[in-house]
Amino acid sequence: TVAWHKKDYKVSVAKYKNVVDNKESKNEHSKEFALYNLGVSYSMLNEEKSALEKYSQITDKSPKNVQYGAYYNTGVIHFLNADYDLATESFKKAIQIDNTKIEAKINMEYLYAFMARTEKHAYVVLRVADNDAAEKALEDAGFILVLDYETTSEKYYIVAEREK
Repeated sequence: TVAWHKKDYKVSVAKYKNVVDNKESKNEHSKEFALYNLGVSYSMLNEEKSALEKYSQITDKSPKNVQYGAYYNTGVIHFLNADYDLATESFKKAIQIDNTKIEAKINMEYLYAFMARTEKHAYVVLRVADNDAAEKALEDAGFILVLDYETTSEKYYIVAEREK
C-alpha cells in the first residue's frame, strides 16, 4: 500500500485488515498476501504478538512465498525474543518450503553460531560432496545431524557435537 511505503504502518494495518476481513471477496490469493502483510505491518510496529498471530493463520494452501515469509519472520521474532528452539523450528520450516532462498539459511547458521557461543554446544556447517557417506561419517565422528539442506549445486549439513 501507499501507506506502507510512507512507513505509516498503522494505516497499513487498517487497510490490510479490511482486505482480510472482507467476507464478500472471493479472492483468497489477495487475502493470503494481505494477511502476511498485516503480520509484517504489526512487526514494524513492534507488535510481535499480533504479528505471530497473523503469521500462524497462514496455511499450507497459501502461496509458497507467503508461507516462506511467514516462517522466516516468525523465526526472526522468536530469535529476538530469545526463543531459540522456536526460532530454529521456524527457520527449518522456511528452508523446507523454499531451499533456494538464502536468508533463512544465513539466519539459521547465525542462530547456531550464537547458540554455540552461549551454550556448551559447538555447531558446524559442512559442505559435502558425497551425500551417501556424509551422514555415516558424521555419526562415526561423534556428531549429530541438526539440519541438512540442499542448494541447486551443493548439500550442506549443520551438525553439533554429541553430548558426552
